Amino acid sequence: MTRGDLILWIDTDTVNTHPRFVYGLPGPLLTRRDLLLTNGLCLRPIRVGRSTQAGGGGRVTELTARPLLNLVYPALSGLILPLCGEYAGRGQAREQLPFSSGYGVELGLHIYVLRQFGLGAIRQVDL
Repeated sequence: MTRGDLILWIDTDTVNTHPRFVYGLPGPLLTRRDLLLTNGLCLRPIRVGRSTQAGGGGRVTELTARPLLNLVYPALSGLILPLCGEYAGRGQAREQLPFSSGYGVELGLHIYVLRQFGLGAIRQVDL
C-alpha cells in the first residue's frame, strides 16, 4: 500500500542504479501537471559470469515486448525500454488504474495510462 502525490518504482535487480534514478524519474511530473507516468531510459547492462557488459541487457524487451507493442499498441512503440523497471507515476492516476503484479507490471501501467489518458500523459526520462 502506498500513499503520496508521486510514487517511484525502482527494480532491485538493476545493476547500474544511480541516485539520478530517484530524482530524474519524478522531475517531469513535478514540472508538467499533464504527465501521469514517466518511464526510465538507460543502458541495460548484463552480468556474464563475474563481469558486466554495458549494453547486453534488455533481450526480453527487444525480442518480445517491443515487437508486441508495435503490433498491438503502436502508439507505445516509441518506448525504448517498456520493461525498464524504473518508473514513476502520479498518485491520482495510480488510484484510478488497475495495478497488476508480476513481471511486466510497468508495461501494464503504460497500456492503462494510454487507454484512459492518452499518449501525452507518458514520457520517457533519460537516466
